[in-house]
Amino acid sequence: MLGRLTALFGSRDGWEGNYWAEEAADLRRGTASGNLHAYALAVDTAAEALTAAERAHLRATGEVPAHFPAEVERRVAERRKRR
Repeated sequence: MLGRLTALFGSRDGWEGNYWAEEAADLRRGTASGNLHAYALAVDTAAEALTAAERAHLRATGEVPAHFPAEVERRVAERRKRR
């Protein structure tokens, strides 16, 4: 959203327009990076809770157990609540 506002209302010429467009892009990247970080931590901690049989199945087939995506989402939501 911020990028669109910058494009609409920011200066259209010179360094100032480029500066604000870059600032908006940095904010979007930071948000995306934070979301990826939250998911990466959730996946790591959820993976630690897998049983030996579930890990063996994951290694052999590349498929996560059916409960795994829900567990990751639960952990992400829990982390967001704590912020």
